[in-house]
Amino acid sequence: MSAASLPYSRPAPTRITCVDNRTNRRAKSYEVSKNEIKIASYKTTTISALSDGVRAFIAPVDGEIALFETGRAYIIKNYTLSHKFGRECIFLNPNSKKFQTASFELPEEAERSAKYLLNPPTALLSGEEQDLFTRGGFISLKGEIEKLQVPRMTRVRDGEVPIRDLSLRCGQVAVEVSLWRDEALVELSLGDHIEISCLRASLKPSPKLNSSSYSAVEKTVAEPVEVELTFIGVLEGDGGATVLLSDAYEEYTVPAALALDIAADDLPIKLTLTHRNKTVQSIEPLGEMFEGMFEEV
Repeated sequence: MSAASLPYSRPAPTRITCVDNRTNRRAKSYEVSKNEIKIASYKTTTISALSDGVRAFIAPVDGEIALFETGRAYIIKNYTLSHKFGRECIFLNPNSKKFQTASFELPEEAERSAKYLLNPPTALLSGEEQDLFTRGGFISLKGEIEKLQVPRMTRVRDGEVPIRDLSLRCGQVAVEVSLWRDEALVELSLGDHIEISCLRASLKPSPKLNSSSYSAVEKTVAEPVEVELTFIGVLEGDGGATVLLSDAYEEYTVPAALALDIAADDLPIKLTLTHRNKTVQSIEPLGEMFEGMFEEV
């Protein structure tokens, strides 16, 4: 078996450039108290992205001080090269030597490949793509949380970690998502609009997307949506607003500023409106049937 195929090898001296560094603070252990999962301790790791002009490597170290300085070139000897985690990892040991050397220009592709080891590219999709679970690579999605389970602990190779399942409404489809580890403990509620980056697809036992160590969960402002709906109920809301009930039993609030006047006898009625998270931004006039439903202001 060749040295390159072993999980660990001791290669020849190598000239490399540090392209970038990234410090991560992730949960190291968890505790469960009164059915609530909390982070018990954290681990800080700083990762250097390196390149020799052809191959890209990472060099992780515990703590906040990187092994290599961004933009510097080095010749390293007696280091350990690991292939164990599917990426080429450089580890320095007490016998390793790290010499600074003259800088050298990296090809654009080599520099990009090294940066991708720290921040991989992720495609922002609609969620309605036919190849959503088969396209490969990292995926980012925006949507509204339609279903949300409480976090629970599950066993993986390195112990027990939190997981939280949710359904994300993306346009006309609901996408099943599992948030793992730190992301499972982000404070979320039903109806929240969120963006999740760097998701990975899995097909078994059923298609879903999973968060990764690169993922971030961020709350977003809902985008305006134009819909044509049939309304079957009306009531007076707070502050002069009107609340309309659709035939799917969803409630839409029309602010008083729109001065909409619909009586029960006008129902059912079909309206085209633009809303943001069920708050109506505008209503499109529908000709004669709409005349008289706006009060003069």
